[in-house]
Amino acid sequence: NRAKDKAKTKEAMEGLLLWREAQREPYETTAWDYLEITLQLGYMVMFATVFPWAPLCAFAYNIFEAKLDAMKLIRFSQRPIAKPCAGIGGWNVIIAVICGFSVITNSYLICVLSPAPDEVSLKDTDEWVWIYFVLLQYALVICCVLVYLLWGRFDPPYAEKLNAKQLFVEDEYARFITEERDN
Repeated sequence: NRAKDKAKTKEAMEGLLLWREAQREPYETTAWDYLEITLQLGYMVMFATVFPWAPLCAFAYNIFEAKLDAMKLIRFSQRPIAKPCAGIGGWNVIIAVICGFSVITNSYLICVLSPAPDEVSLKDTDEWVWIYFVLLQYALVICCVLVYLLWGRFDPPYAEKLNAKQLFVEDEYARFITEERDN
């Protein structure tokens, strides 16, 4: 009899916790999270030559932000519903554009605004400053393209297994939905 009372109490507590969670705000989308990280990446890479400590500051901030987001998800919102997806979608293009602009801004900051060309006797005239700017810009773009071509499309060894698992889950989900619709 005591075991039955304990089981009922546990079931009632679980029901109460689920009811409380249902009263919270739903976790709608991750778009704001992606926006926040993308803005941080943009500031960090575009002005890396001005503030070289930016990656370390961003790392410390991201640790703090991860703890804060975990608390937000656990205490203040409903559990998010997992939705299958192949990647981060349009954010890839946005990140690529930001990285492209960062090549231009960092080249400009190094060649035109910094005293570095004067220190190595490269700044003879203003014309040469702009030539160095263009040359550095193209060199950085070529480096980015080479990195992408060499490592950008590399799939880790476990990727094939994960892709097969994802296809299986999608097929099972589609089968479940059609069975539910038919019944």
